[in-house]
Amino acid sequence: MFDRKDGKVYTFEELCESSASLIFQRHSEMRDAGKEIGKLLSSSNRVLKVSKASPSWKAYVDYVSDIVIEGFASAIIASARYLLQQLDAEVFAKPEAGPLLEVDLELVIPDMVWKPELSGSTKGTLQGMVQKWLMSFLEVGGLMKRLDTGEGSYAKELEEDYDVGEQLDKVLSITLATIKNCEEFKGQFMKYDYLWKQDLNQTLQLRVFKDFLEAEGTKAADGSREDPPLAKFEQQIQKYKAVGQQVASLPGNAVVSFIKISAKPLRTGLTTWASKWVYLFTHYLQDKVVNSISELYSFMDSADATLARKVLGEGGEEQHEGQPATEEATDEAVAADNKKAQEEQYRRALYDMLSCMRDVRKRSDRTDAMFDPLKETSALLHAFGIQLGDNVLKQLENAEFKWKGLKKKMLNRREQLAALQQAEAVEIRRKSDAFAERVEDYRKFFLRRAPFSVPNGELKHEVVRPAYQILDAFHHGSVDSYPSVTTIVAESKQLQELQELFELYVSDYLMLQRCNEELLYLKSLWDMVGAVMYTFADWCKTPWDKIDVDVLIEESKKLSKDVKTLNKAVRNYEVYRLLEESLKAMITSLPLVQDLHHPAMRDRHWKMLMQTTGKHFTMDEKFCLGDLLALGLHNYVDACSEIVDRAQKELNIEKQIKKIEDTWFALALLFSPLADSDIMCLQIEDAVTEALENDNLQLQNMSGQKYVQLNPMFLDAVANWQKKLGTVDSVLATWGDVQKKWQALESIFVGSADIRVQLPEDSKRFDVVNADYQDLMRNACDVTNVVEACNMEGRQERLENMLSQLEQCEKALQDYLETKRIAFPRFYFVAPADLLDILSKGSNPQLILRHLSKCFDNVHNLSFKKDDSGEPTKVATGMCSGEGEYVEFATDCLCEGPVETWLQSVVDSMKAAIQAEFKRAIPMYDELPRTSWIFKYSAQNTVVVSRTFFTQEVNEAFDELEEGNEEAMKIEYDRQVNQLSGLIELINGELTKLDRKKLITLCTIDVHARDVVQRLIDERVENAACFQWQSQMRYVVSEKTKLCQVNISDAEIAYNYEYIGNCGCLCITPLTDRCYITLTQAQRLVLGGAPAGPAGTGKTETVKDLARHVGCQCYVFNCSDQMDYKAMGQIYKGLAQTGAWGCFDEFNRIPVAVLSVCSTQYKTVLDALRSRKERFMFEEIEVGLKPSVMAFITMNPGYPGRAELPESLKALFRPVSMVVPDLGLICEIMLMAEGFQMSKILSRKFVILYKLCEDLLSKSKHYDWKLRAIKTTLYVAGGMKRAAPELTEDKVLLRALRDFNLGKLTSDDTSIFIGLLNDLFPKTLELVPRAVEKEFEAKVKEA
Repeated sequence: MFDRKDGKVYTFEELCESSASLIFQRHSEMRDAGKEIGKLLSSSNRVLKVSKASPSWKAYVDYVSDIVIEGFASAIIASARYLLQQLDAEVFAKPEAGPLLEVDLELVIPDMVWKPELSGSTKGTLQGMVQKWLMSFLEVGGLMKRLDTGEGSYAKELEEDYDVGEQLDKVLSITLATIKNCEEFKGQFMKYDYLWKQDLNQTLQLRVFKDFLEAEGTKAADGSREDPPLAKFEQQIQKYKAVGQQVASLPGNAVVSFIKISAKPLRTGLTTWASKWVYLFTHYLQDKVVNSISELYSFMDSADATLARKVLGEGGEEQHEGQPATEEATDEAVAADNKKAQEEQYRRALYDMLSCMRDVRKRSDRTDAMFDPLKETSALLHAFGIQLGDNVLKQLENAEFKWKGLKKKMLNRREQLAALQQAEAVEIRRKSDAFAERVEDYRKFFLRRAPFSVPNGELKHEVVRPAYQILDAFHHGSVDSYPSVTTIVAESKQLQELQELFELYVSDYLMLQRCNEELLYLKSLWDMVGAVMYTFADWCKTPWDKIDVDVLIEESKKLSKDVKTLNKAVRNYEVYRLLEESLKAMITSLPLVQDLHHPAMRDRHWKMLMQTTGKHFTMDEKFCLGDLLALGLHNYVDACSEIVDRAQKELNIEKQIKKIEDTWFALALLFSPLADSDIMCLQIEDAVTEALENDNLQLQNMSGQKYVQLNPMFLDAVANWQKKLGTVDSVLATWGDVQKKWQALESIFVGSADIRVQLPEDSKRFDVVNADYQDLMRNACDVTNVVEACNMEGRQERLENMLSQLEQCEKALQDYLETKRIAFPRFYFVAPADLLDILSKGSNPQLILRHLSKCFDNVHNLSFKKDDSGEPTKVATGMCSGEGEYVEFATDCLCEGPVETWLQSVVDSMKAAIQAEFKRAIPMYDELPRTSWIFKYSAQNTVVVSRTFFTQEVNEAFDELEEGNEEAMKIEYDRQVNQLSGLIELINGELTKLDRKKLITLCTIDVHARDVVQRLIDERVENAACFQWQSQMRYVVSEKTKLCQVNISDAEIAYNYEYIGNCGCLCITPLTDRCYITLTQAQRLVLGGAPAGPAGTGKTETVKDLARHVGCQCYVFNCSDQMDYKAMGQIYKGLAQTGAWGCFDEFNRIPVAVLSVCSTQYKTVLDALRSRKERFMFEEIEVGLKPSVMAFITMNPGYPGRAELPESLKALFRPVSMVVPDLGLICEIMLMAEGFQMSKILSRKFVILYKLCEDLLSKSKHYDWKLRAIKTTLYVAGGMKRAAPELTEDKVLLRALRDFNLGKLTSDDTSIFIGLLNDLFPKTLELVPRAVEKEFEAKVKEA
């Protein structure tokens, strides 16, 4: 589809026409062939008689279509390849080949252009032509219809064909590369674009040539610029001649790939431009020589003629000698006129001669110096081939001689005219003196009559026109018979010329110059005055509601800026001062106008403004800016500002009061019915409380403001709202207290018959209040607006009376509850609501069972005997712990009578049951195998008895050591190891949850016992009195009481037999031992304990664990800044009477004022203990005292919000410093308790992993790698070990660590954690599958 005659070089038009013709021909042939293929295919179908819908026919049609597409693609590729051969630069490099296309590069001012253009996709460009060829290649796909559908074409398939696209891209790439190379060829001409970029004449006058003359020229004495040196001209001429030679050397033709470039026209044009620049400089020099000579000869000819004229004194002789008069004058008057005219003519000749002599003198030096440069310029022009005319050269040769002759003639003539010149000079002096007197008089008149000031000293627009009239008269008219300044200045200039001509002193007439200057200054000043005054006059007509002050201020500032641009000389004029004052007054007044335009301005404020200014005006639709400015606001700036400020503040006050009114108009009380009742309950929204606080504060601030105090209307409104909101505040507070107390007391006095019997008077009092309150709440719904409801007449007094009555009922109830607490001190630790529930249902033990856990450490239920009908009686036979452990009472416990009485019986039965079981278990320890004996008794007694026998065995070992058996302690150690192994075997076996927990507790104790014996052996302890043994908790049976006793160091603590159930125990480490010693010594010294240390060090848990070890109940209190001395007093009363321990967590969060009282309260308890009293006075009440009572306080030192304990309080508690526990040892003990034999190795891996996780993983808030997380993971590991006994212990721990922690890790940390597990458990991770609960997984998938 593309063809080229051999070696032919086409023009653009020829190539376009040739290719278009060929493509049209080829397309026609393909279109006809496509129709023929369609006919043949239809004929084949008719012959074969196959359905066009059959798969075989469709496959055949597709096969033929593929052939057609392939044929089209081959045609396109062949055409593109042939075109590539014609465009390939390597082909044109061969001698026999020639370029395909010829283009011209021409200069078309102001650019160089291609003909045709090369780049661009538009028609008429080389790139557009090639793209058109390529598109015509692709258009062959649309020359025939598709064979399969009969519609459409194969254009899409050809466009998506890779080979076709590749060939077409190559053609386009070569074209673009060739265009780029052509542009590079064009670039070598572009560096000369300065030759034609600017118009030559303009350059000469305005740009390059002018810059050259100014930069290279010098300044003459008279201020004119002289031409640059001749060498500079020569340099420029040579420069442009060299440029012309360079351009001529550039190639005129070039072949770039398939393009032949013809640049001869461009080269010729550039050479012409270079010649023009040469001509520019040479023509200037030529004109300079010709014009200089011509001007000189013209001057010399004129001077010769002037010097040859006759003057006064020479004319008569000439007339006498030359031509005698033919007739005499017949009339004397005519003769006189002729003589006078002749004298004037001769005088004028004299003046002309003197002027000529002056001109010769002035140009003498300049002319003397011009001859040599002109000759050099002529020589330079001759060197560059430019010839001057013969006449010019001749004049140049004779000019210097003729000039010297002229100067000589001028000197001779001067001597001849000396006498006449002197006589005329005398007359000129006389005229000068007379004119000087006129000038002085004129100056005085000018200062008096010129408009330097205004009448009455007030600048208005009416004075502008008269001032202009005076200025015009002074400029080109007359004022009071005096001539204009212009006229008299002209006279002075004529006189100055005569003075200069006769070589006299030239007067400068400064006064006249000042008049002229001041006339100009006054004109500019009054122009500005007129602009300002007329502008202000126009502004003053602006209606009040259409004033745009911002625009006016901006315009005023512009006017002020324009005034300051006037000549500094006018600043001494009074008019200027008045103009400045007017502008300043306007600039000062406009902000006040803007302020007075504020919507806050009321009639009272306008009246205040009238009083201030002393002027009256009416604010109506005719009121305009001029009326306001007439008040002279700039004289009352402070007063106006104060009035506006007052208006704005009062508007703000109005808005605030209106906002308060709107707020409280919208606020309403909410009422909702109580559960299972028709009595309404008041609900106070947060919006009401917030509005009450904010508005009360706002009203308080407003009441103190000056403008409220000065305005009775505002003062009354603020006082009224303060009173209303004060009533709202007090009523809502009282109403809320009444409702709260009524709700608390209603169920007690109405629902509890026991209370009504015990408190009859108070019950009657409550019935009255109850009826009144219900009536109030029924009617309250009628008026819900907060202000109206709270300010109803008598409502506040009614509510206050109710509150007073309810407080009396509450006081009586508290006194009643106090009697019950004293009767059963454990009630001190029961919430009042629960206590009232217990008291009201005390006759039915079954209803009290749910409250047992609040009165006992771990008694959650009681078992009762049943009557014949199977119903439980009131006889309790045993107790159950929260874990489900059951302990039978030694004797039946009758739960009948007052609840405080039979609950005390339960306490006594509990302790008797534990004591009796302890006595039974002691003899059975030796009779039964330990592995069987363990399951016979409660967990509490199992541990106590086991520890009692451990103490006995170690003491016996010490006795044997003293008798000489050195292996005694080692034998004891072996016994402990064997016992521990037996426990671990049991733990790994099939057990109930309760038994397993008991064994884990016992295992923890036994591990500590083993470690104690090991330490005794390691430290070679040989005596039972040594501190290493005495510092341990040693359980013994007291010889005096025959009851269990705990000894530690020199402290002897009676076991209290509080039932603690099967709750487990802490791991006992050396740190725990030291803490136990310190706390028990504090009890021996009758002091409290004060463990202090960071969070997570086990302060509270250690205290609780120690209480369980000595069988004592321990209450934990979370302290806060809300605790007061009354609550602390109640706690101390309960502890003293029950003998329990109290642990106050975060004790230093209690306020210091409360802590000071606490120290006195606790000191009272300790003093009673030291005195060994059974009863003592506490806060004016006598209470019982049990010696086991003790208080502990835990603190986190250095935490925010913590108070420093008073010294008086510190002295009552023995400090214990808690540090971070030994995690490795704790892990080892817990692993062993969970049945792990490899506990030591696995604990090290565990602790190392958690330490690395804490250091390496991100600091996410939900991560926890401390003791609590370790304990939880170890419990999980124990459960997994029992669930998968086939796995080794390291695999079990690995599974626990992985499965328990992966779920909480972020995606970034997961890979790090898995890497750590692989390092600690090498080649094991892949062998341990995830623990799966199939049933749970199934439910998850189902959900």
